[in-house]
Amino acid sequence: LNFPLSMASPLMSVPAPLMDNGMAMSAYHQSVHARQLLESRQLVGNIETGTTAFMFLATALVQFMTPGLAFFYAGMVGSRSTVMVMFQSFVTLGLIFLSWVIFVFSFTFGAPWLTINGYNFLAKPWTYFLLDNVG
Repeated sequence: LNFPLSMASPLMSVPAPLMDNGMAMSAYHQSVHARQLLESRQLVGNIETGTTAFMFLATALVQFMTPGLAFFYAGMVGSRSTVMVMFQSFVTLGLIFLSWVIFVFSFTFGAPWLTINGYNFLAKPWTYFLLDNVG
């Protein structure tokens, strides 16, 4: 499909990229063009589906564990401190979630920063700061 210059891409409010003949790119050519841009920025291939699935599973298990841990700790203190100990467990979960969103996701899945013997141990924290450029 070729669109005239004045026609914008149906998915975006900006004009579609143009080919050499002055016509707008088709959806297929736009996806190929976008993939080439991502590969040139070295963003494709950094996030693996298996690693991401494992991290989601681990996160879900931690979130299910938190109420159980709160009840466990509450059973070790007196009845007057039960609510406070449970509250501390949930506040800690919230703080860990915020730190994950702000910089830990980047440390895990970002561009390599600290590499030892070919293994990437730490990634650049500004690669996906505040989940920017994810997805």
